[in-house]
Amino acid sequence: VLTSRSEYRLILRGDNADRRLTPLGRELGLIDDRRWQLFEDKLQAMESEKQRLETVRLKVSDPVAPAVEEETGAAIKGSITLADLLRRPGMHAADLVRHGLADADLPLPVREGAEIDIKYSGYLQRQQQQIDQVKRQSQRKLPAAIDYGSIGTLSREAREKLTAIQPTTLGQASRIPGVSQADITALLMWLELRQREALAPTAKSR
Repeated sequence: VLTSRSEYRLILRGDNADRRLTPLGRELGLIDDRRWQLFEDKLQAMESEKQRLETVRLKVSDPVAPAVEEETGAAIKGSITLADLLRRPGMHAADLVRHGLADADLPLPVREGAEIDIKYSGYLQRQQQQIDQVKRQSQRKLPAAIDYGSIGTLSREAREKLTAIQPTTLGQASRIPGVSQADITALLMWLELRQREALAPTAKSR
């Protein structure tokens, strides 16, 4: 599976495959107690490290601060959390270890997993919101005989596929090969605009 081409590639990353798939494997009886305990230990260690990074602050008066400022090319104004330090370009978990700001004995997958979650937290939240929105709207009925060709915000392929298949719900539309998440978002926005336009005359008449 080429996750780099997925609409949700930040969530469907290779480094977090165990976090996504191990619970499913457990439900199916494929993960024994020993492996499940190892998985839970890793998750707990990762969450503890993320919490530490979000709370521990590097002060401008700390001995290591000048070296960090020189390395990142940005001044530390008063103090900065280690999480915000990680969000700076060029700063990685390995650099925190090198500067004595992280535990070198912490397993590499734990350190790197915490780093990635922190660096991309904003993007991950927005992507999850998109997923949740599509799930909430999946049963939304689509009007009959929509002229998809007139919706300019849809890709050409999406217009062709939707016109040919004529899905009855937004969920069905999202499962059509060639119809991307961007197309579904555009279609949802078109539906919302159409609904507002339909309600506008009623509001004006009051």
